[in-house]
Parts: sequence; C-alpha cells; structure tokens
Amino acid sequence: MKIHTEQLNAPLENDSRRAAVRPPEGFEALLARQMSVGEAAPAANAEAPSRVLAPPAPAGESALVSPAGGQEAQIARRMEDLFSGMEDYAGRLASDAPDALRGAYGRLEGLAGGIASLKGAFPDMEREQPELAALVKELEVLTVSETFKFNRGDYL
Repeated sequence: MKIHTEQLNAPLENDSRRAAVRPPEGFEALLARQMSVGEAAPAANAEAPSRVLAPPAPAGESALVSPAGGQEAQIARRMEDLFSGMEDYAGRLASDAPDALRGAYGRLEGLAGGIASLKGAFPDMEREQPELAALVKELEVLTVSETFKFNRGDYL
C-alpha cells in the first residue's frame, strides 16, 4: 500500500503562508494593544463606583470608604482586626520563642471568639453583605482548621 503525503503537506503549507503574512509582534506591541483595550473599557462605563478604596489609612482607621458608612464600615473594621489577628497568629507560629505556641493558641482562640462576636453582632450579614459574609466564613473555616491542627499536634 502506498501512502500519499500530498494531503498531509497541504495544511502545513497553509499554516506557513498564514504565519508569513502576519508580522511577528513584540512584547511592546502586545502590551500597548492590551493597554489601549483596557483604557477604552472604563471610558465606556461611566457609572460611578459605589465603594472607593482610599489610600492606606492611619492605624486604627478603616481603609474601606463607603458613601453610606454604617454597617458595612463596622464589619470591614472588625474584619481588618481579624485579619491582623491572623497575621499575628502566623507570626507567633514562626517564632522560636519558648512560649510562642501557647501564645499562638491563645491568639487562635481569640480569633474564634472574634468571629463568633462578629456573626452575633450582624446576624443578617449574609443577606445584606454577601461578599463580607463569604470572607467571614472563609476566616472561620481557616480558624477551625488551624485549631484542629493544633489539637492534633501538628505544631509540636
């Protein structure tokens, strides 16, 4: 049986002709084209945002600015405290101090209490602020899983 390669070579020749017609693009050209597309999209959408992220706020102030303020700002402030607590917990775990694990576990218990307090203070958060409620759930899952790891003895 004889194999005819004419049909196999035809698509390869078409591809090589298409590649020869289009000049190769450099990174700069691709970046410029993508940036021009990105700049055109916000101009088309002239709607004002409902929330604006402000520059870094001084310590103790919330970086989330909302036109209404109120409940969302309170939740955001408490969430910032919980996230900074989680960072403190991670720092204590990484520490070589003799009582670092005891302090880390205490911080973890404080985080669990803070999450329970937040959920108790804003019981309708899931309905009114679903994005923040999702963050609270994720933080709660992380706290529970870290507590489980501690109790199992992973950090000894």
